[in-house]
Formats: sequence, C-alpha cells, structure tokens
Amino acid sequence: MKTQIRGLEEELKILKENNQEVDLTKTMAQNTPLHQTIYSKNQKDLEAFQAKTQVLKDKVVVHIQTLQTSWFEVTQVQSTLESLETQLRSASDTEVLEESVAETLRQYGGTLTGYLSQVSTLEDQLVQLRLDLDLQDYEYKKLLDTHIHLESEVAEYKRLQG
Repeated sequence: MKTQIRGLEEELKILKENNQEVDLTKTMAQNTPLHQTIYSKNQKDLEAFQAKTQVLKDKVVVHIQTLQTSWFEVTQVQSTLESLETQLRSASDTEVLEESVAETLRQYGGTLTGYLSQVSTLEDQLVQLRLDLDLQDYEYKKLLDTHIHLESEVAEYKRLQG
C-alpha cells in the first residue's frame, strides 16, 4: 500500500509539472502575436523616422546652398559698393559722381538689406532644422532601444520555447 501511495504521489508530482509547462506554453503562444505586432510597428516607425530624417537632411543641404549663394551675392554687392566709392573719390567731377553713387547706393542698399534679411532667415531655419534633427535623433534612439528590448524578449521567448 505504501508503494502504491508513493507511486501515486510521484504521478501527482509529474502531472503538476506537466500542467505548469502547458500553461507556460499557452501563455507564450498567446503573447507571440503581440510581440510580432509591436515589432512590425516599431519597424514601420523606424522606416518613417529614417525617411523624415532624410527629408530634413535634404532641406539642410538646400538651405546651406542658398545661404552660400546669398553670402556670395552679398560679397559681390559689397565689392561693387567699395569699387563705386573708390571711383567717387578719384573722379574730378564729384557732384555728378556723388549723385550717381547715391543712386547706386539706394539700389544696392535695398538689395543688400534684402540679402542680409534672407541670410538671417536662412540661419534661423538652419537652427530650427538642427533642433528638429536632434529631436528626431532622440526619438530614433528611443525606438532603437525599444527595438533591442523587443528582440531580447523575442529571443527569450524562443529560448523558453526551445
């Protein structure tokens, strides 16, 4: 009788262990679609982030080129202005030249002001773009951390299944 009781106790112990393994397998199977959904969403978010980052990088390149062009034009206008001032000083008929220089200064002064305003605006846009890039970089790092965490969970899940 004692032998039968020991046998039944052993059988009860084995049944309890099998029941726990079935519950763990069931739980893991239920969580698999959730992990796959989260992984897919993070993958899509990462791709969208990379696309946004590329667009911003392209905008930065365009703004830098525009800024360089504007600085070149400002330099040309300043050079022209200096040249005209030199001509004014060296001319014998200063009154006629002064009127000509005043007219030129009015023309180029407005243009120069416009260029300087454009340069200032582009510099502000570059600062904003830099802030946007920094923010997107931060978001990307968060997504990457989440992605790595999910991969480790999936690996743990696979390890537990295997």
